[in-house]
Amino acid sequence: MKSSLLVIFLLGFIQTALIAQVPGDTIFVQAFDYDSGTRDTIVKFPDNDLRYEKIIMKYNMRCKDAQISSSTERNKGCGEWDYSCNTYIVDSTRIEKVASTHPNYIISNVDSDVFDYTTQQTFDFYSYPVSEVQVTEVISEEEFIPLNGDDGDFSSLQTNQNSGRSLSLYTAQELSDSGLTEGSIDALKWVVVNDGGNAGFLKISIKETSETELSNQAVDLSGFTTVFDNHYIFFNGINSTVFTSPFEWDGVSNLVVEMNFTNSTKDDPIALLGTTGNEVRSLYSANNYSINLGQQGAIEISNDSLQSIENEITIAFWTYGNEDILPTNTTVLYGYDTNPGNRDLNIHLPWSNGSVFFDCGFSGGYDRISKMANDNDYSGKWNHWAFSKNASTGSMKIYLNGSLWTSSTGNTKAINLMNLIVGTDQNGNNNYKGRLNELSVWNSELSLQDIQLTMNTSIDSEHPAYENLVAYYPISEGEGFEINDAKTGESGTGTNVYWSYERGDQIQRGFKETSIRPNIHFVRGEYDKTVIESTTLDSLARFPNSVNKYFVQSNEGQLKHDDILLESTEYLFESLDEMIFDGITGELLGSNPRRN
Repeated sequence: MKSSLLVIFLLGFIQTALIAQVPGDTIFVQAFDYDSGTRDTIVKFPDNDLRYEKIIMKYNMRCKDAQISSSTERNKGCGEWDYSCNTYIVDSTRIEKVASTHPNYIISNVDSDVFDYTTQQTFDFYSYPVSEVQVTEVISEEEFIPLNGDDGDFSSLQTNQNSGRSLSLYTAQELSDSGLTEGSIDALKWVVVNDGGNAGFLKISIKETSETELSNQAVDLSGFTTVFDNHYIFFNGINSTVFTSPFEWDGVSNLVVEMNFTNSTKDDPIALLGTTGNEVRSLYSANNYSINLGQQGAIEISNDSLQSIENEITIAFWTYGNEDILPTNTTVLYGYDTNPGNRDLNIHLPWSNGSVFFDCGFSGGYDRISKMANDNDYSGKWNHWAFSKNASTGSMKIYLNGSLWTSSTGNTKAINLMNLIVGTDQNGNNNYKGRLNELSVWNSELSLQDIQLTMNTSIDSEHPAYENLVAYYPISEGEGFEINDAKTGESGTGTNVYWSYERGDQIQRGFKETSIRPNIHFVRGEYDKTVIESTTLDSLARFPNSVNKYFVQSNEGQLKHDDILLESTEYLFESLDEMIFDGITGELLGSNPRRN
């Protein structure tokens, strides 16, 4: 039986050639007849040079043997429901083969209709104070050397990296045994056993402590007094760093000497003469690389070991959210089985309302736990997050910086995780605006103590839950588009991934323990010196914007819409004024004209 009448109006533009027609004419095209064996067909408009202003579709309804059904004869002919039909119009060329809703270009982190750009690398600049000590005469000088080993210390000043920070503890007994007494310390001397190297923005600080050892699980960076703050080029032999002002030692406390540097360009490593002991009295960290995902960055991870996750999972990482953008809709991690629509793992950090959402386990839907967060929980500083689920007990938990943040029960959907996306969801949307590193995935619900152990140091076989470690991405490569799994050797490949590192004086995590310390000479002296206070600029390269160009692939002659396909991607820098900030306070000091 044929369907009833439906009239649809459509405005459009169709160009071709039928000379016999003139404006105002009506063209009739028959599509179906009563002998048609299908209800799906393509009706093509006649070729002509005219523009169609209106399309009217008419249907004639045919009733079986021209009969009308009744309440007692339901299948006699046309009945009460035989007066409507569903008809779809497919304009396969859209509007002159240009997508009507999809843009020609999509540019990361740009909302305006105009994008001024340059192909040249652009920068922001940060101004930092430095204090140059000019010694015109050494009036008196006495050196005290508590350690006298002959080992090479390559950890304290890793100037072949972009940045580094180290702490070394010297006991009051060691200092006293060297002859040092209560009073001023005016300089430190270092013995370099290789050719040396450049330590930019070198900062040396000292503090008194009652601690006898150092631990990377409890790094205390407070209470230091800065005694040297300037660029320094180390050379083979004895190097002297005279203080801007003396450090006064009480004669009974242990001392911790902290050094940090920042090199925009990596230099040669510095090997200091050192001594190896039996205790952990030195800590060091370098670079603290992280990936910045804020320019539509994403990494696809397909790791066979993920399949060992069934009823229990813990996933942990460090993030530094962009305080200028967040909160907005973000997905920092998305996981699924073979179907991207099966949400086995999803973490919004945060959503636009400032809430953190953790979805895990899928069976026609997903289990969810969420909580409203403060701004500094997800932006403006490094935060450690851990998310766990035990489908057997129904427990889901979120940990923030080593403490339980929120939890819920009754979450029993099993987990079937085979793929992970870092930085976006399965559709490439909700790009995470910030940096990430130290990503670990476990096939068990970790205890609070085990989570705390993942926070402050690299994960190795000494971790008590190491057998449950499924994947571990330190994210320490510093270049390229891949991150490597330190547990299995597999890798994840990304797009629009950019690398960042911490300045030396900002490194607060990732410290490693060592029992070797540099043989520092503690110096008490009198100098004819001048301290010159000044500032120096450090440049920070801006990330480019990804410019994706799309085209329409026509599906004319088929019963489906045209395809929107990516034609090309290039990376350009937005042409904006380059800003100059105070490196300590972040205050805007000025700007340089934009590049063209």
